[in-house]
Amino acid sequence: PIDTLEPLQLPENFVIRAWAPSRSLTDEWYAEPGRASRYDVERGNWLFPETGFFRGATRSTIGVADGGRDRQTFMVRFEAGSGRVITSPLQPVAVLDPRATTSGRASAPFNTYRVDEAENNLRFTERVLRSPAALLSAQDKALLLGDESGDTVLARPVDQLAIYDVRKLAGDLGVRVNPKTGCLYELSEADPKPEFPGVTPLRVNRWINGDTNGDGRAEGREDGDRPEARIFVVDRLTADLKEVEVQQ
Repeated sequence: PIDTLEPLQLPENFVIRAWAPSRSLTDEWYAEPGRASRYDVERGNWLFPETGFFRGATRSTIGVADGGRDRQTFMVRFEAGSGRVITSPLQPVAVLDPRATTSGRASAPFNTYRVDEAENNLRFTERVLRSPAALLSAQDKALLLGDESGDTVLARPVDQLAIYDVRKLAGDLGVRVNPKTGCLYELSEADPKPEFPGVTPLRVNRWINGDTNGDGRAEGREDGDRPEARIFVVDRLTADLKEVEVQQ
C-alpha cells in the first residue's frame, strides 16, 4: 500500500481478472514444478488474483514459509519517470503483502525481521535488502522477500482486465459461490491448493469473452448469450482504460 493513494474497493461480489496470453504462464507464475497447473499454459487465460490462498490452512494460521508459491496475482505496471505502461518483458515482481500471523516467526531470520510488525513495508524491504551479508545472507533475504515466502505475492504486468459479478458467472456455469472463499475456488485441508469445483478455467474464459450460454460461441444477446463481463485494454501511452468487446 502507498500512503498517498487511497485504494479503490470494488462493489461486493465483483471480481477483477487479467488476460495472460498463451505460454505466458511459467514455472513461477500461476504454474508450479511438480504440480498440475490450474490453467492450460498453452492457451490464453483470464487469471484470478490468487492472493489469499495458502498451502497449510488459512491466512492467519499457517507458517510464514508455507504457501508462498500458491500466492499469485497481476499488476498494471508503469515505468519510473516516463509513466509508460510496461507489458514486455514479463519480468516478475514480488509484492510484499504480510500475513497477519505470528506463526512461523519464532526462528531466524523471521524472528529478527518481523514484517508483520513493520509500520512501513517500503522501509522494511530496504532494511532487508541493505543488510550486510554478515548479518543477513542472500538465502535469508530470499526467505523473507522471495517467491517462496508466504508474505509475498508473485505478480507480472498485464494490459487487459475484466470485471464481472461472480454471482452471475456462477449462475450461468451451474455452480455456487464458495462461502469461505467468496469465489468459485474451494480449498481443502488435505491439499489447500485452490481448485475449481465442477468447472474448468476454459469455461470461465469463454464466459468472460461472451459465451454465457455454454455453446462454445460468443454470439450476442440475439443468439442466446448475455455478455456480463466488461473487458478493458490499458492504453500503453496514457494508461486509460478502454472498454472493448472480445469474442472467441
